[in-house]
Amino acid sequence: MEASLDTGPVRLERRTRIGVEETGGELEARLAVLGAQALLEVLEDLGAHRAVPQPEAGVCYASKLTREDAELDFAEDASALARRIRALVPRLPATVTTPDGTRLKLLAASALEDAANAAPGTILAIDRAGLSIATGAGRLRVTALQIAGGKGTRLAGPDLANALGQRLAAGDELVRG
Repeated sequence: MEASLDTGPVRLERRTRIGVEETGGELEARLAVLGAQALLEVLEDLGAHRAVPQPEAGVCYASKLTREDAELDFAEDASALARRIRALVPRLPATVTTPDGTRLKLLAASALEDAANAAPGTILAIDRAGLSIATGAGRLRVTALQIAGGKGTRLAGPDLANALGQRLAAGDELVRG
């Protein structure tokens, strides 16, 4: 053991791929199982797993996520925004604010490569497929969200279109946070 965070020697390393549509919560659950299995493997035969010092190169500290990390900047490209939304679910969902001040927690989204031809943050469409938003490059299609301060209901498909169709319209602009 060493005094600083995540710096001690390593006895076993496991690698795993992150799924293209996998959320932060799903990855965390998989890593918990993988870590527990690795720990049991080492404890069953400690002598077979030599402690190897971690190299100094590449060591970094990941700071705790904050509300600012969850605020989307639509000037970024759609694929980066979709990855951020997936990474933050469920602990700290990405948020945006509508013109009337309603905060939306974005729970699922995908990137569409086609050009938006509108300012980043502009709503392009609200329909059964989701909420389509212009970004710095491409369009972001939000397929599930929650209205902050509401009943905590996850809205997707027709429910999303019905709930937002009364609050928003194509041409409205969403803002950060």
